[in-house]
Amino acid sequence: TGYLSQQNFAAQFIAANGSWSENWNSVLVLSPEFFELAMGLIDLPWKTGLLPRKLKELVDVARANDVLAERIHRLSQRLIRAHSLPDAINAIETSLREDFDSMNSVLVLFLEEARALQPDSGRFLRIASPVDENMKSFESLLSSGKPRCGQVRDAQRDYLFGGDSVAIGSVALTPLGQKGALGLLAIGASDAERFHPGMSTEFLLRIGELVTYALTR
Repeated sequence: TGYLSQQNFAAQFIAANGSWSENWNSVLVLSPEFFELAMGLIDLPWKTGLLPRKLKELVDVARANDVLAERIHRLSQRLIRAHSLPDAINAIETSLREDFDSMNSVLVLFLEEARALQPDSGRFLRIASPVDENMKSFESLLSSGKPRCGQVRDAQRDYLFGGDSVAIGSVALTPLGQKGALGLLAIGASDAERFHPGMSTEFLLRIGELVTYALTR
């Protein structure tokens, strides 16, 4: 019957495109042939490459933002379940590794109460003081209170990532707390273009706020 044909077409369309609008039913009833032709044109620009490049870039950014939002949601869930400082540090490390696929992350904290946790946290946790010699090169970052992305100085890279620093091509640095009073979070990548100065740091800012809250509550 016509109704079954509509159902079949809708099911095929959903399988191919992922969604269906009830508003399309009336058009399908009036002219199935016209509807099938029109629907076939929906993704034609994607297949032929005729979609304006800027629009494709915007769509790609939107999709990437959706992925980042989901990852931040997972981080938030882990931090909510953390009821102590050790739990919070472990949740941050686990989320960066499993949710964000970041294998080269370092948490630098200016918290003496976390010093006892350093041996159990491997290379992820670094306890320091704002007046340490190694931290002087991070002063402008910390005082700005804003994340930065790109390549870092050799001394900064070696301090953060040690023996693995040669494999680090770019880094995202996020101050924690007011003007970095709590420390910083560093995420390294082998790809030199993974983190670059022109990229948005809004999500890094949100991650920094979540991590700061979890470490100080």
